[in-house]
Amino acid sequence: MKKFLSILTFIIVLTSTALKANADNFQSLSVTTDPTSHQNYTYDNQNYNQVQGDLGLAMEVTDYISTANATNPQVKFYYYIPPILLKSSNPYPLIVTLPGMDGEGEGAVYTELKNLADTKGYAILAPTFKHNDNDFIQQKSYQYPGAWSGAALDSMIEKAKNNGLNYSKLYMVGFSAGGQFVSRYSLLHPEKVDACAILSSGARVKPTQKTNVKYFVGVGTSDTEYRKENANIFYRAAVGLGIPVVYRTYPMDHTLSSDEINDVANFFEQVRTGRI
Repeated sequence: MKKFLSILTFIIVLTSTALKANADNFQSLSVTTDPTSHQNYTYDNQNYNQVQGDLGLAMEVTDYISTANATNPQVKFYYYIPPILLKSSNPYPLIVTLPGMDGEGEGAVYTELKNLADTKGYAILAPTFKHNDNDFIQQKSYQYPGAWSGAALDSMIEKAKNNGLNYSKLYMVGFSAGGQFVSRYSLLHPEKVDACAILSSGARVKPTQKTNVKYFVGVGTSDTEYRKENANIFYRAAVGLGIPVVYRTYPMDHTLSSDEINDVANFFEQVRTGRI
């Protein structure tokens, strides 16, 4: 009898261990696609997460591409498709949001942008690029999308499209180094962009010809004189060319505020609905 109980106990423990292992495996499950290439970028693993929120089931995806840039051999990007869009057959606007230098892309998915996505029907994509001083001096860092990072963003979007993202035009927002990227990308590819918000950019960039892109330029009143002048230069050039542009200042230094991001969200919706 004692021998029988020992065997039975062993079986129960073994079964319990197996069930726990299966549960652990399920919780860490990721989806891996066959490697393909697009514009010389190799596609890697994809981690899907379905999120149940107040408005229903949404999709969050963390994914990667590989690049030839030594500082960014793998670039992580995050995208979010809200419940209102998961069953939509119509193309929808895609917010591309970039943080400041070396910031985590998902950290630039601000609450105000998430609320806009959930209530008005935008998807969101956020890359995580890494900075390199030597590349920057040579104008080959990620802040210069004409070098490599613009094609990297295109590859991220293309990969997301293959996984169900059905976007129409880009609505770009970038802070600081991210502002450098979005300003340059929108001027390089105006046919892809409806609206662009440039926040406290460290780049002296300005439009040199008329474009259909609508711009929002924001900066803190206590930010550096250089960044404040950058914002003014872009704004004045846009006005001179007849480009629709909104200019706002905020009582802060080199940072972001909820008021500024709310203004960006409202600006995007005004552009989308044809009010700007």
